[in-house]
Amino acid sequence: MIEKKRVIVFLCVILFLMSGAATGQDKSKWPQKMNVACGPIGSASFTPMSSWCPLMNSLLGTNISPEATGGMTINTRMVHANQAHFALT
Repeated sequence: MIEKKRVIVFLCVILFLMSGAATGQDKSKWPQKMNVACGPIGSASFTPMSSWCPLMNSLLGTNISPEATGGMTINTRMVHANQAHFALT
């Protein structure tokens, strides 16, 4: 029980430190728009990314959008071809 509380406190501290680091950075050289290749709509990868993108947009002040693709292997190809900034595979 004590270990579980320590893990929760540790994760809260990490999240707090990460959120502070993102707000103090110079964002002038950041990309204006980014996309995440994450599989077909309704899949196990698209569903969490469609919730994660707006959260990151509000926290970081970015414009990240999920992109529906044909699947996991296509996601890695898109990143290597510079058609997606990052992907879920």
